[in-house]
Amino acid sequence: MPKNLRNKEVFKKSERLYLRSQVQQLFEKGKSFKVFPFRVVFLIHSDNKNGKDAPLSPSIELLISVSKHRFKKAVDRNRIKRLIRESYRRHEGRHLLYKEINTSSLHLSFALIVLTQSLPTFSEVDLAMDKILRHLLKAVEKYTSKEGKAI
Repeated sequence: MPKNLRNKEVFKKSERLYLRSQVQQLFEKGKSFKVFPFRVVFLIHSDNKNGKDAPLSPSIELLISVSKHRFKKAVDRNRIKRLIRESYRRHEGRHLLYKEINTSSLHLSFALIVLTQSLPTFSEVDLAMDKILRHLLKAVEKYTSKEGKAI
C-alpha cells in the first residue's frame, strides 16, 4: 500500500515505554488510578526533567502489562495486549492528548496494568480506554495550569 494511502493511526515503537530506568522512574514517582479492568500509573513532566539535558523525543509513551499469574497462557496475554494496543491506536482521545502535550511541551509516560482474571472484550477495553484518556487529559491540563501559575 502506498505511503499516502496508509492510515496514520499507528502505534510506533517510539511510543512504547521499555527502558528499565524510565519504567522504574514511572513506578517510583508516578500517580495511579483504576478504571476497570486496568490500573493506570502515569507520570507527567517537562521535556528537560528526564535527568539528562537532551529533550525526550516522543511526547507520550505507553507500557502494557499483563500478569503471568492471572493469565497462564501466553496466547491470552498477547491477545489482551493486542486489544489494548488496537484500542489505544484507534481512539480519538489520543489525538487530543497529543495536541495538549505538544502545545505545552510536556512528556507523558503511562502504564496500563490488567487487573481482571477473565479475558476482556474489545468493547470493555475501548470503554475503559475512553475513560483513561479523558482522565489523563484532565491531569495534563491540571499540570499545565499549575505550571503556568508557578512561572
